[in-house]
Amino acid sequence: MSNDPKKTFCVLPWIHLATHPMGHVTLCCEADMTNHASSSKDTKESIVGADQQEIKFLGKHTIKEIHDSDYFKTVRKQMLAGEKPEACMRCYNREDKGLDSKRLLEQREYPNYSLAEAADNTNQDGSLKKTDLRFVEFRLGNVCNVKCRTCNPASSNRWKTDYEKLQDGEWEGAKVIPQYRGLDWSTFDWCEDENVYDDILDKCENLESLYINGGEPTLIKQHWRFLEKLIEKGFAKNIKIWYSLNMTLIPDIALELWDQFKEVEIRASIDDIEDRNYYIRHPTKWDKVLKTVDQCLATDTVRIKILQTVSVYNFPYLKEFHDYWNEYDSSIEIAHNFVMWPDFMSPDVIPLSIRSQLIDKINECENMSSHQKHEIEQLYRTKEHDPAKWQLFLNYTDELDQIRRESFSDIFPEFKELIDRESNS
Repeated sequence: MSNDPKKTFCVLPWIHLATHPMGHVTLCCEADMTNHASSSKDTKESIVGADQQEIKFLGKHTIKEIHDSDYFKTVRKQMLAGEKPEACMRCYNREDKGLDSKRLLEQREYPNYSLAEAADNTNQDGSLKKTDLRFVEFRLGNVCNVKCRTCNPASSNRWKTDYEKLQDGEWEGAKVIPQYRGLDWSTFDWCEDENVYDDILDKCENLESLYINGGEPTLIKQHWRFLEKLIEKGFAKNIKIWYSLNMTLIPDIALELWDQFKEVEIRASIDDIEDRNYYIRHPTKWDKVLKTVDQCLATDTVRIKILQTVSVYNFPYLKEFHDYWNEYDSSIEIAHNFVMWPDFMSPDVIPLSIRSQLIDKINECENMSSHQKHEIEQLYRTKEHDPAKWQLFLNYTDELDQIRRESFSDIFPEFKELIDRESNS
């Protein structure tokens, strides 16, 4: 029996660019890749897809070269043949568990781009007859004003000094965490290159969605000019923009430009409340976060949604987080982004006996959707933890506490009590 392309097809390899802070472009933000950070000065040559094919870069390659690369062509041919590309297995595996996936989400988001249309626009070798971008995803370098515990120097330049201290430390695991020390920092400069944006602009006639992340994208001046050009060409009125912002600032130019677009959504990167958020998203001041949230809520232009990155640190406090924001403004929706990498910060490294108690508590939360609870159950209820990764998390936390002069036990006393009880049992 032949494979069914309807079960493998995803619109993204045909209509999408997913850029990363160093400028490399993948099938989507969840597509597997290897060597995504390198100690080599020749970083741009070290990144390959799950099938070991070269991933190309903005600033070095044109959009056509990127979209018609072997990396993209191979995946298109496999999908049209009803095969599952290795780079996309994260979605297929979620679907096998009965969970929603990015593939299915994007099918719903772009229902007018069908399998038949994709096949018609594809040459025999997998290249495209016409590059027609409907969805562009920017991660604009690594310039940032915070250094989140779940982040790294490739996404925040403020991480550089702390990361080098972690690498120099004598703690167990200092040489295990991913190697970023040798990054060529000029690799991140592509996001201030006007030519990159102009190349994309030429393929944006039918653009529907523009996702902008960082670093902290409000600090990248050239992207404001790109928005101005979208407005000048008359494209903006058809485009939905959504940002991931750390909610520390919104410049005046933002609200002026955003008013010209079809829709603007802020996906606020807020991971916990008050001192816990400061600790996880160092050094984010809580009063500034609330001021920025209120600034967005006061406009008719901007819709705000919280995208919480769920890690070991805040997993025990999900109920409090949802309850807090429901009381603050019940119109604010909360979505979850679960840490999978670095894997020692994923919630599944928490010992199962502790994790089960935490999930029981989460299930008591009346302000969390049944879908979110089901997803947490499926991902974390029964998965055995890796003691070595758990110990790596504890060591990493202790070492970073010393570097930043912070204290996990002071910020998370309830969680620390659970950990101590587990270790003494």
